[in-house]
Amino acid sequence: MSLKESLYIFKSGKLSRKDNTLLFTPINEIENQDNNDSNKKNFLPIEKIKDIFVFSEITINSKLINFLASNGIIVHFFNYYGYYTSSLYPREKYLAGELLIKQVQNYIDNDKRLYLAKCFVLGGIYHIFRNIYKNLSKLESLDYQTIETQVYNAKDIFDVMSIEGKLRKIYYQVYFGISERTKNPPLDKVNSLISFGNSLLYSTIITELYHTQLNPTVSYLHEPYVRRFSLALDISEIFKPIIIDTVIKNLISNDNILEDNNFEEDLNYVFLNEEGKKKFLKKYKSKLQETTYYRKLKREVSFNFLIRLECYRLMKHFMEEELYTPLKTWW
Repeated sequence: MSLKESLYIFKSGKLSRKDNTLLFTPINEIENQDNNDSNKKNFLPIEKIKDIFVFSEITINSKLINFLASNGIIVHFFNYYGYYTSSLYPREKYLAGELLIKQVQNYIDNDKRLYLAKCFVLGGIYHIFRNIYKNLSKLESLDYQTIETQVYNAKDIFDVMSIEGKLRKIYYQVYFGISERTKNPPLDKVNSLISFGNSLLYSTIITELYHTQLNPTVSYLHEPYVRRFSLALDISEIFKPIIIDTVIKNLISNDNILEDNNFEEDLNYVFLNEEGKKKFLKKYKSKLQETTYYRKLKREVSFNFLIRLECYRLMKHFMEEELYTPLKTWW
């Protein structure tokens, strides 16, 4: 049996339930379709879909929503510029009251919260240095052990984020050649790629969190604000350098992604067009499916599953079964 995959929708149209599967009908075919012509209908086997990413305008109804919920499928919506706006999130099916209490206790206790916040940042810092190790000889001011020690000695979360922020500024200059990280809106092509990629990763982590007993709204590095799954933001700190940044580097080096025909500009806003998004998603999907040997399990696992494993390790930490330490890649 094949593994479930993400479904990406770029055409506007109607997504509906047809018996025990999904049916997508593009808008032009809704207006002109022959009801007896089944060749125009796009049937999508529900058992092969993990989650759905929508980059267009679609019509759905309650029958479809109930069907998706019963199959545990999350739908992520993105705006015209390609950035995450919301998720259609089914009722959680793995609720665990004891785990939720432990999550909240780790947030309320300042020392426990600070420990986890440092872990997320340390995981990200390790992978940042992994990405730029070839350039370290040119950067006398950058030393991994020094920055790691600064994080360990930080007295509060503000200090932790400040250390990480200063490092990322240098990192983006070295790794991508940009002088400033701009977002909301991104002002150049590389910043546009980073913002789009981070939106994708955030959505992927939301899906992985849904399939665990973790509550995605209780976070430690980022404040758990209303209307966001802030634990996904915490976990993303570890994976952005090894998934999103490497995908972007690959696209720049091998696919000429920075050519004008992959972007559009709107006043001071630069964003990927549909063709550019599809190129990015192709590389992103390939990266998530890429496998590596995981020592603890003694088998090959995908990058996508590494995210799930990180969630499981957090669960063990909360239940006091195993002290959490962030993933640090060894390949």
